[in-house]
Amino acid sequence: MTPDYDISVAGRSITPTISGRLIDLTLSDKRGFEADELSLTLDDSDGLLDIPSRGAVVEVSLGFKETGFVDKGSYVVDEAGHTGPPDRLTLRARSADFHKSLNEQKRRAFRDTPLGDILKTIAGDHGLEAAIEEGLAWTNPGHIDQTDESDGHLLTRLGRLHDAVATVKAGRLLFTPMGRGSTAGGTVLPGVRIARQDGDSHSFQNLEGSSDYSGVRANWYDVASAVTKTVLAEGESDISKLKTLLETFASEAEAQTAARAEWNRIERGRYTLSLTLAIGRPDLLPETPVTLTGWKAAITDHKWICGPIEHTLNDSGLVTKVTLESSPHE
Repeated sequence: MTPDYDISVAGRSITPTISGRLIDLTLSDKRGFEADELSLTLDDSDGLLDIPSRGAVVEVSLGFKETGFVDKGSYVVDEAGHTGPPDRLTLRARSADFHKSLNEQKRRAFRDTPLGDILKTIAGDHGLEAAIEEGLAWTNPGHIDQTDESDGHLLTRLGRLHDAVATVKAGRLLFTPMGRGSTAGGTVLPGVRIARQDGDSHSFQNLEGSSDYSGVRANWYDVASAVTKTVLAEGESDISKLKTLLETFASEAEAQTAARAEWNRIERGRYTLSLTLAIGRPDLLPETPVTLTGWKAAITDHKWICGPIEHTLNDSGLVTKVTLESSPHE
């Protein structure tokens, strides 16, 4: 397999210009509300390359000559530099979908507003289309105060509260349950199979001992009776091993949602597997379901979901590093 790439700036391919100059290309495909990142290092020993301006839009495709390209999205240059000798041009860019306006602080409140309507309001403020998993759209998160808080931070907070992936891709604000292996529209992502011979190295961790909880306890304040009450999200009935959330919630529904979300995070974190694939897989995306073959049964018996992914192209070829999490939705 022969690695291949295509890079365009402002809609014009610069691949012929930089052919033979590429030292390193690293693309980090993040999970959740973090911008994907692109790092590019080029040989400029002859001094013929121009330093790109900040704000330039870079489009990247990765793949192999034998199988074609995978579109890896658009990135906006936020840092460009030149070092030497030997002279090298470097640039770093972040996903073009992440608007600066998402970092602007706001003051507003949402009272008994369905989660779907909150997300549509935020999406509309930034010229985005909202794509929300239907089961979450009608959830009532209670009273949401946005006090000197950016929309980006609020989305992260809502994602954590509901154990969901909140991210921006291709002009859409996506909000979908984490670890389900599906899109915000409910479409199941096509799973992939990875055999041990496809990998270069692996590291499997059973972390159950370090997060040995039997469930999660959340408190909520019942105004009518002026009493603090408790809800549980649990796998086992062992109250000596319960994790208690620090926040006291305004309703039973909010407390139950938060407890269930934290329990799902604990369950996902019990087992992790890091893979380095010597023959890169640019088709892998966060949340993609993965079936493993060729490893020990303690590894292959789990249902796995892709977490963060990093693709690197250099003299060693196209290599993909991926962190897999066990899914609690087995």
